[in-house]
Amino acid sequence: VSLRVDAGGRESGLNPSAREVAALQGATPAVAAIGAYHPFEERLVLDAGEPERVPSLTATPGYFEAHRAQPVVGRTFTADDTRPGAEAVIILGYGAWQMRFAADPAVVGRRVLV
Repeated sequence: VSLRVDAGGRESGLNPSAREVAALQGATPAVAAIGAYHPFEERLVLDAGEPERVPSLTATPGYFEAHRAQPVVGRTFTADDTRPGAEAVIILGYGAWQMRFAADPAVVGRRVLV
């Protein structure tokens, strides 16, 4: 199950937190995975270059499992990523990885400014 809160094309103000989605997953054992996401645009800066607007989304750890998606390299989000004080993690889409990083697997662990 993948949740996206939408109010007719405008922001609804209702965005479930990762903890709320995890609680929902725990309360519904018949569902294999539940993930929530919220699309937006972000600015990405690479190697002190110019900021570039890129389509982005915020997703809970279960998002990729719910979509049965596995990264080509690296990992998906974990519950530890949602803990207060956790280091920020991004997951690049395949197209961004190909176009902006020349499909370099060494991008895993690299720091980028968003």
